[in-house]
Amino acid sequence: MARKIAAVTGTPVAQFAKAPAHRFRPEQVRTSLHTSLSELGTDRVDLLLLHEAAPADVTNDLLAMLERLRAEGQIGAYGLATGRGETRAILAPYPGVFAFAQAPDSIWLRLQDKAGFDGVPVLATHSPLGAAFSDLVRRLQNQPEMQARWQERLEMDRLDVGQLARLFLAEAVDANGRGPVIFSLSNPANIRANMAILDNALPHQKIEQLRGLVGELSLTQ
Repeated sequence: MARKIAAVTGTPVAQFAKAPAHRFRPEQVRTSLHTSLSELGTDRVDLLLLHEAAPADVTNDLLAMLERLRAEGQIGAYGLATGRGETRAILAPYPGVFAFAQAPDSIWLRLQDKAGFDGVPVLATHSPLGAAFSDLVRRLQNQPEMQARWQERLEMDRLDVGQLARLFLAEAVDANGRGPVIFSLSNPANIRANMAILDNALPHQKIEQLRGLVGELSLTQ
């Protein structure tokens, strides 16, 4: 519920909802995994992610436990699924330890936080169509001159929400060369439209035009 509220309001989850304390102790991780395996009706998961982990949560004892679980065949690999800063802070002292990291990413976030994610082979990113995108759509709808400028620069006959979403998703895929871009939708038609981006790649020049427009917009805010 906290994540849903955060997505709508643009407020970080940590500001109004705290995870249970000490949930990353080695014995708790093993118990949590065994509960999940039982509920899934399997004896192995390919990837175990430490969700919302803070740097202090990741200890040598925890990593030793994860290695034992991998050696026992209960997990194939393990990784991180937390914030941008937390991900970098965890990866720094443990280069090459985590096989996978999942972190929020978008044009807007990269303008504010230019540091990347070194030390992880596979990077999954998410949230390219968040609160900042919704705010942009509202501004374009309410400011005809701005909409006309964006249409001209992007060489589009019209500029609706679907076209913008497709362009922002294409930019996100282009920006992440090490793994998937994750989006959450329930409408099958919208899912198919987003997946079509992979089959009909947009010209890189148009993606660069979008980055330039968002950069200009951020400078004026």
